[in-house]
Amino acid sequence: KFRQFLKDPTSENAEGIRRKLLELLDEGSTFFDALLQKLQVTYQFKLEDYMDGMAIRSKPLRKTVKYALISAQRCMICQGDIARYREQASDSTNYGKARSWYLKAQQIAPKNGRPYNQLALLAIYTRRKLD
Repeated sequence: KFRQFLKDPTSENAEGIRRKLLELLDEGSTFFDALLQKLQVTYQFKLEDYMDGMAIRSKPLRKTVKYALISAQRCMICQGDIARYREQASDSTNYGKARSWYLKAQQIAPKNGRPYNQLALLAIYTRRKLD
């Protein structure tokens, strides 16, 4: 129903609903940015050090850091989802920011299929069959 309200040009509240949705998405993005920072500070690691996809497998990690990295990956997927929702709410098909978040998430733990699923979703939205 929510999407119908946004798409209905006769709805008098469509612009107000769109504005509230974008505010909510901004709050979500801020929340996940802060959570990513908090994970790094609390568990004493830098995400940049683990963005090559090999870090989880090649270095012996403390279990807490490994779990924090998986949590960070989930936050990145959520950031990508928020970026995708923002583009959809704005009637845009520029999913570059969402794609960037999903690719970062994929680098953290390449064996986890969720980032690939989200990238496939973007490929379907943009009608790019082989991405």
